[in-house]
Amino acid sequence: MKAFWGSVLLFTALLSFVLFNARYVHQSTDYLRFAAEQLTEPSQKKSALEELEAFWRSHRPWLATSIRHTELNDVGELIVSLRWAYDTQSNDDFERNRLLLRDAADELERSERLSFESVF
Repeated sequence: MKAFWGSVLLFTALLSFVLFNARYVHQSTDYLRFAAEQLTEPSQKKSALEELEAFWRSHRPWLATSIRHTELNDVGELIVSLRWAYDTQSNDDFERNRLLLRDAADELERSERLSFESVF
């Protein structure tokens, strides 16, 4: 009987972690999409970019526990490219990287979304 309750406890703990992680990834990708939209405002570009960089530095380590590093590296490279485009005042590159960041956030969430395809 102890083995049964131990198994139930372990299963509950794992399920809780999976649900917490899915929620965390969803909130993080929502913020990435929100930040990408904030970057369209000319008066807010600098502060929005600084906030995005700070967010990424603080949240990337936790996201790395469940998301492939290649996908995380892609997002990181896009953020660096956004900074470069902003610093060099390359509006076309900035807009391209902003849109790619939004798509990368969608891809991060898609890969972690609880669905039939992600389970099997």
